[in-house]
Amino acid sequence: MTQTPTSPVSKAIFISYASQDADAARRICETLRAEGVEIWFDADGGLEHGDEWDAKIRRQIKECVLFIPLISANTQSRLEGYFRIEWELAAQRALGIAAGVPFILPVVIDDTREPEALVPERFRTVQWTRLPGGVISADVKQRYLKLWSHRTGVLKAQEAAASVPAPTASSPASRATKTTRPTFVAGLIGAVVIAAAVIAYLTLKPSRSAAAATPSASQSAAASADPEQLVKHARELIYDPDSARNEFALAENLLR
Repeated sequence: MTQTPTSPVSKAIFISYASQDADAARRICETLRAEGVEIWFDADGGLEHGDEWDAKIRRQIKECVLFIPLISANTQSRLEGYFRIEWELAAQRALGIAAGVPFILPVVIDDTREPEALVPERFRTVQWTRLPGGVISADVKQRYLKLWSHRTGVLKAQEAAASVPAPTASSPASRATKTTRPTFVAGLIGAVVIAAAVIAYLTLKPSRSAAAATPSASQSAAASADPEQLVKHARELIYDPDSARNEFALAENLLR
């Protein structure tokens, strides 16, 4: 069977009440709206002049995600009223909703006792909430917000966004970071070493031929020279393509 596309109001909560309880209904409506919950509340102009109001209310009850009937002494005293049609429509729709899926959320706004309440039997199969005067406590507000979020998918979208994993040690972003940093550091160190070697080579090159001619003199001078200078001089001799065999021997002695 082809389904009719869902309208924007299908994410709304429908509040059903007797006209004498309009203040309590408005209080509940405003509290939930302040939390971002979408509410269909006919006292706000849901039934504009000239609308087919019966058809519109039936459509809203058919498409809403949660149905909140307000039960009070006023509903007890009225054996007839359009709110009773709304209650029956909600009870009929609840028959087609899977067990355990919240839909009807009865609210008692005064001291009316549940066993004596004049409500459809379907209302008695779910949990009731007492909100004197329509004042919503913090814990009830959070419960309603969570129920509405789950039914509309709002909470699921938020959880999905929050569950996106941060880059790990094995992720491409992490590997790129770990690879780039050591490469840069190694390149920087290499540049410094090469620069130091060139400076040392230019500084010590004039005395290299004399040291090569008299290795014993160089060895005796090495005994009192700065170790770092000896290592630099030895590296110059080793990496110089023009070094002779005796110069390699001198380099070995310098390193020793």
